[in-house]
Amino acid sequence: MHLKNQPQVIKKGLLSINEYIVKKKSLSDALIAARQDINEQDLIAYVLGGLGQEHDLVVVTVTSKSEEITLQETQFILMNFEARLEEFASSMELPTYMANVHMKTQRSDTTKS
Repeated sequence: MHLKNQPQVIKKGLLSINEYIVKKKSLSDALIAARQDINEQDLIAYVLGGLGQEHDLVVVTVTSKSEEITLQETQFILMNFEARLEEFASSMELPTYMANVHMKTQRSDTTKS
């Protein structure tokens, strides 16, 4: 019984999408080996259920498709989304860094006067 609840309990947290899905998949495989009934759609539901709020757009996209989607397709969508989040975050860091450099430069200029 404890093993059956594990796929629902694991959250993505700081794991990469690949690490997270591998962890969920290995628990799914353990359940199958223990003769528990779990299919790919169950696993996708477990994966989507463990994502944080920042992945809500992907969850809505995947769950609103009219045809069933595979775990591999879900993983591909999540990896693309994660790459976009990282790209956006890194593009936001540069202006912040530049603003900090500008502020420090301004401060040092006013102290010299």
